[in-house]
Amino acid sequence: MKILNYTLIIILMSMSFNLYADEASKKIAIKELLSVSKADKSKELIWNGVKAKLPFSFGQLGGKKEDKELLDKLFKETEKVLNELMKWEEIEPKFIEIYDKVFSEKEIKAITTFYKTPVGKKLLEKQHSIMTQSGEVMREPMIGFSSKFQKILKETSSALKEKRAKEKAAKKDEIKNNKDKEEKTTKKEEVKSDKDNKD
Repeated sequence: MKILNYTLIIILMSMSFNLYADEASKKIAIKELLSVSKADKSKELIWNGVKAKLPFSFGQLGGKKEDKELLDKLFKETEKVLNELMKWEEIEPKFIEIYDKVFSEKEIKAITTFYKTPVGKKLLEKQHSIMTQSGEVMREPMIGFSSKFQKILKETSSALKEKRAKEKAAKKDEIKNNKDKEEKTTKKEEVKSDKDNKD
């Protein structure tokens, strides 16, 4: 019996160790993928995008060329906030968790291998530019969609109000009809009662 217990303990410990080893191996693979795909540089890409749009936003606020001090301050404060909110040491564990849920270790290694090829490297290099240009392409249709969607929502809201008003009126009529029926039934009963009393 003791031998059986020891055997079970050894098997369970072995399984736990293998599971831990698999998890550690997958985590290493994910970290390599994040490194190869330059995920830790995503903050820089975001900052470059924001930086390019800041002068336009500043102009919309009424800023002019002679307000350079305020524009410089806007740049510094925006970059400071971005650096505070996007610390890689805090973001990396969340990235690892996402990749761990979505991909198997085999798939992660396959993606990493692809990113190391010339085509994979080019995709990574051009990815931000592609996304930016794709966003520009989609902007106009989305503006049109937003405008039409608001119109659809307004029409739906009006239709719902009209439907609720009809339902309310129908309920009111139903209550009135029920009340009229009750009054007629009561009058009939009273007439019958009077007739019975006379008889």
